[in-house]
Amino acid sequence: MDKLYKKKLEKILNKIDKIAAKGKDSIQEYTNYVNELVEKGDFSTFVEVLYLFYYIDVYEKIDVGEVISYSWKEILFQTKTPFLTKLSKLYKQNKIHQQSYQIYSDDPKITQLSLSNKYSSTYSVTGLSASISFFRENGNIMMKVLDNSIDSIEIKKAEWQTIVSYSGEPYKVANISSETFRPVNQKLIDEFYISYFSNSQSLISIDSLTSSQNFTMSILPNKSFQKEQIVKVSSTEQNQYFQGYINSYNILNGDLNLTITGLSGSGTYSNWIVEYVSGTQSPTFKTNVSVDYANDYAVYTYNTKDNENFIYRLQVSKNAYLGEIEEIDTYSQNAKYLVQNKQYAKIIGERKFYLKVTKSGSTQSYAIVYENESLSEDQNLLERYRLAVNYLLN
Repeated sequence: MDKLYKKKLEKILNKIDKIAAKGKDSIQEYTNYVNELVEKGDFSTFVEVLYLFYYIDVYEKIDVGEVISYSWKEILFQTKTPFLTKLSKLYKQNKIHQQSYQIYSDDPKITQLSLSNKYSSTYSVTGLSASISFFRENGNIMMKVLDNSIDSIEIKKAEWQTIVSYSGEPYKVANISSETFRPVNQKLIDEFYISYFSNSQSLISIDSLTSSQNFTMSILPNKSFQKEQIVKVSSTEQNQYFQGYINSYNILNGDLNLTITGLSGSGTYSNWIVEYVSGTQSPTFKTNVSVDYANDYAVYTYNTKDNENFIYRLQVSKNAYLGEIEEIDTYSQNAKYLVQNKQYAKIIGERKFYLKVTKSGSTQSYAIVYENESLSEDQNLLERYRLAVNYLLN
């Protein structure tokens, strides 16, 4: 190939690539450039660039307008703008890909969790807010307790079925007395007790303790104490105590580390009562719910004091389809005159793309309207995509 002709091909290619890198709204600039090539007698060279570098065959298309419209769509598909490059990186990091509006997971270990509304002890839907939640963390299914009146929880692997009860002659529809959707064939896999009251047999001298001191003692394991809670440690002897906020609690061996904030009394004692004083009461537990298989579970919560017992259906599914993300193109009221110059409107902040995100299995969509005035519209849009992806994955 002649060097001058090769240089001309590369010049046209670089120009097209530069225009396409600005995004789909640069079609007018692309149209003007192609018309310029036609006027210069370089249209055939342009057609060859399309064929050699983009694998676009327009040799049989006679109308220039048709060539422009057809080739522009194909060029955009093969050209990544700086924004699309960053969006592709975001998708790759989260192991997902997009087809039209649909978002799919590329992770072979993908797991979706769905928790039903509260059922009463008779399996009637209550409409009350959930008192527990589930999420995946480091390959495990975790459970967070949101209601501090709950004192124990059971998780059972189960099949959920509609159980029909009949009155009179069986198996006649007219004699059906009730239908109940409920778990059957249940097998207990987890049992949790939520308690902020403990004992300790540690030998401790109150005289050796000082305010602001970090102190570790041994209490009963499998309690629900959490970081930053304030607890009171009292001797069975009257008025002998110290208290502090929790730095850490090892639920397996019972090691409790405190920063002491107050104390009273003196002497050495070995019988202590540990009581919750204040702070969050939303413990998180690692469950035995499997992330490897699609299954249904029944989750039972118990409040012994108020005799309130509720049931939830937990579904673990393995579906690559995560949901949809759709861009909503908007202009400010002052930008009507900019409609014909969409790229300019975007640059000066008068044109924005907000996102409508819909999770798989949901009948409700959410708008992602994140806005940071210190960022460009592309940077804001990327952050909106990040929030939308996190929503679909969680």
